[in-house]
Amino acid sequence: MLANIISSGFYPELSTVEKALKLTPPKNGPSFRIITLADEGKKKPVFPAWSQHGPKGTVKAPNSWGAQASDWAIRAGLATGLGLHSARREALIKANVLTRHLKDNGYTLGQVLKFASQNNPNVLIHSYLGNVSTIDGAASFLGLERRTDLAEDFRSVTMKWNPALNHSIPIREQRDLENSPEYRSIKDRIAEIKSLKESAPKDSEEALKLQLKAEQDKLRALRKKKLKDLQASQKIIYESVESPHEQWDARRSHFHRIKHMLSEPRTRLMEVMKERVPPRSKKWISALQDLVTLRTTSSRLAFQNVLMPTNDGYCPVSSCKMRMDKIIPPKQWSHIYRCYKKNLIDEFGFAQFCFLCSSWQTSKEDWKTHCQQHIERDDVPFRCDPVTFRYATAHAGYCPVATTDVNLVFAAWGDLKPPEEEMMVDPELYKATTDNMSAAEILETHIDDTNSYEASLIDDPYDADCILAKWKEGRKMLYLVKWDDGTTTWEPQEEILKQDLISKFEKGYKGFNKGIEVFGTRINGRSKKVEYKIRFLNYAGAEKDKSWWVPESTMDPEIRQNHTTAKQTTRKRRKRS
Repeated sequence: MLANIISSGFYPELSTVEKALKLTPPKNGPSFRIITLADEGKKKPVFPAWSQHGPKGTVKAPNSWGAQASDWAIRAGLATGLGLHSARREALIKANVLTRHLKDNGYTLGQVLKFASQNNPNVLIHSYLGNVSTIDGAASFLGLERRTDLAEDFRSVTMKWNPALNHSIPIREQRDLENSPEYRSIKDRIAEIKSLKESAPKDSEEALKLQLKAEQDKLRALRKKKLKDLQASQKIIYESVESPHEQWDARRSHFHRIKHMLSEPRTRLMEVMKERVPPRSKKWISALQDLVTLRTTSSRLAFQNVLMPTNDGYCPVSSCKMRMDKIIPPKQWSHIYRCYKKNLIDEFGFAQFCFLCSSWQTSKEDWKTHCQQHIERDDVPFRCDPVTFRYATAHAGYCPVATTDVNLVFAAWGDLKPPEEEMMVDPELYKATTDNMSAAEILETHIDDTNSYEASLIDDPYDADCILAKWKEGRKMLYLVKWDDGTTTWEPQEEILKQDLISKFEKGYKGFNKGIEVFGTRINGRSKKVEYKIRFLNYAGAEKDKSWWVPESTMDPEIRQNHTTAKQTTRKRRKRS
């Protein structure tokens, strides 16, 4: 709570961790201090709702607290989740136990009811305390010390904790779901809407986009329900004899496969959260500072330390130095990775990136030695599926055919196909694999789908919707792309996957018109020609690039005519007045 208050910036006396630590109880008066809220903070939430971009500026809804807590519980292996009501009920049960067994130090029934915000003891007894008795009858009869934890194990069983809980749908169930009539019907409807969007008039584009989103939400709901049903019915195996490629260990959990991508504050918090540290101790202060840092910085993207952009926001490769805010977030990691690899190959003739320890190897001999060291340490996960975390590749995928070939050395697995034959991994495969998926299942998928699997990008929020404008920068042609989420960015031609959008755009383009707003005009001092100041709507790049001065010749004739008419009308009104 203190980290939220400090990061909000609404309390001048608690604006930083240092100021908060300097506060002491007043020497004269009560043993507490009243902290005054700043005027600008009275209309803003101290606990705002958050998105992947940061705080939204709206209050975090009460039900979102419970949903978030339940998501954390599922991630920890509790199949049915854990709402805040469950934690509240457990607190009341334990308080009731203290009331009965600790006469001197326990709570009175009135205190328990007050804490529960209840007036009727029957509600507490029948709805909260449950039907599991906590009375130690044998100890009471024999006059022995009575236990207070008799029912804890029974209550724990109802939580259905599974250490190997699936967090994605296994490939076989995924296929069954995709072949179901309901799923196919929705997919056909999505394909139909997309085809209609290509030829639809402008006034119906928004309606079609809403229809497309509704159908995509239906698909997500189907997948979510399927996963929940599987988690609820998944059998808990306490002891089993498994093949080496099926063994369950900590390295196979999602967290252990992405933790090396976490920022330094998150890494420190990961360690200190296991400890009990007193307030104002060195570790406590460090944890508070890290929490404030996380609340005040963006966590939308992740990078390995060696692939991190520079502090001023540029690509770290000296031969590139491109501003990262000119690249849409999903492509920033891949841009730096490719730049680094090309630069190292040009310099050393060889470059391979180890995703297990986040390091570059610049010679074949070093690469072989490095791979052998991982094998000898037995720290190579038996997983074939790649892992993407915040648009970055946290772990590369392995070929299931190569991993079963004992005649191949580990360092040679990446050389099985020449570069021109490499196939992009379909995004749906990220969701299709699970922690308990065997190599045989993945191999079957690989063989069946290599030539027939159609990439499905329905969940990609950065699918290009249309092209609004173009601009020539030096020898390179840039296009103003509008994405499915409504944002716009400038992209070079090679970064636009849907080349048909370019040809469709070029046929009817006459100049800047769509996706802009005109702010004014001026006469260029040198050329003596008219220039227009335009602002790009919903632009996702740097703030300074949101508005340009452009020559009149680059404007659509319709915009020029409308702007001239508007100016003439304004002049006439001024004369009349």
